[in-house]
Amino acid sequence: MKLATKIGHAIKEMMSKKYASKNAPRQHSEDRSAVRRIVEKWNFHERQNRSAGVVTDWIIDSKWSAKTRANFDRTLDQLKSQPKKSWSKPNPASKIGNHTYVIRFKDVSSSQLRLFGHFFDEHDTFVMTMEGYEKDDVYYPKNYESMAEAYRVECDKDFFITTSPFEDFCDICDK
Repeated sequence: MKLATKIGHAIKEMMSKKYASKNAPRQHSEDRSAVRRIVEKWNFHERQNRSAGVVTDWIIDSKWSAKTRANFDRTLDQLKSQPKKSWSKPNPASKIGNHTYVIRFKDVSSSQLRLFGHFFDEHDTFVMTMEGYEKDDVYYPKNYESMAEAYRVECDKDFFITTSPFEDFCDICDK
């Protein structure tokens, strides 16, 4: 079923409910949550390292070309509206560990660049915690799983101190 059809059904069902009952406020909140689950829109944050964003530093230090940056931005735009369950191949991101996901894109020389991270559902956010690459179906750095897990624990403990919005990719923080 197409996303627009699902949304239409959810809204129609929500509108047909009787809000005059004593449970109306609670029901309205549940209905909004149901629609939210159908129409997820993720925000993107980056882990802070010495008061600087790790992704921002990576982009600057690596001197990305305009084409590499366009590939990266297109990837984030595509993922932004994908439900978490759709973050799998052939889409440009997938779950690769307990809570670890990888975002895949290429630079101008077709090197396979990777960003590791996790979801922080309380803020509808994907937190990008470290960069890497893939060669011959092997991720680098080799200890990416343990590093990503340690960063997840650190970021989730104090989300607003250890992460910051990545550029303009967080609609919640921009308001």
